[in-house]
Amino acid sequence: MNNYLLWKSMILPMLRGHKLESYILGTKPCPEPFIIGESRRKANPVYKKWVTNDQLLLGCLLNSISQEIVTQLLHCQTSKELWEASESLFGAYTMARITLLKSEFHRIRKGTMKMEEYLNKMKNLSDSLTLAGSLVSTSDLITQTLNGLESEYNPIVVQLVDKENLTCVDLQAQLLAFKNILEQLNSLVNLSFNPTVNLAQSLIA
Repeated sequence: MNNYLLWKSMILPMLRGHKLESYILGTKPCPEPFIIGESRRKANPVYKKWVTNDQLLLGCLLNSISQEIVTQLLHCQTSKELWEASESLFGAYTMARITLLKSEFHRIRKGTMKMEEYLNKMKNLSDSLTLAGSLVSTSDLITQTLNGLESEYNPIVVQLVDKENLTCVDLQAQLLAFKNILEQLNSLVNLSFNPTVNLAQSLIA
């Protein structure tokens, strides 16, 4: 159900194109099954056509929903019932999902993750929140990404935190460049440190 908004954005244009949107919105209610005349009643042909269109639409909608979700919607008898039930189900699911995603988004730290992995994780969480209906602004994504870095990244964090018009692409480029600098410095430190350690060990021996 985490792709409901995507599903809805794909379904609505199709329904509008075939002039079927009124069925799910209830603006074209089901007509009476019989026409009552002065002497007798007869079947209403408009009713039969409405039921045929609605059931075809109901089947198409059910077929477009994943199996784990559709089992919760099998009680729906009309396309309107299905549409409203899916929105209700999505609403309950979304609130729980947004709460979980927001908690992870604000709690996550780079830690032992590689910089590329960390940046992808933050972007994926941001995209998931947006898809769930809780938009994450560029500034919020940048701020939270910087907040999750270790102290060794403080020089670049100070440089970027108040930078105006910083894009996510710029942020990634700057952080990856700084990561490369750190790796080069660490390599130089190791090169200079290891001979000293070897000399000390030989003197002790």
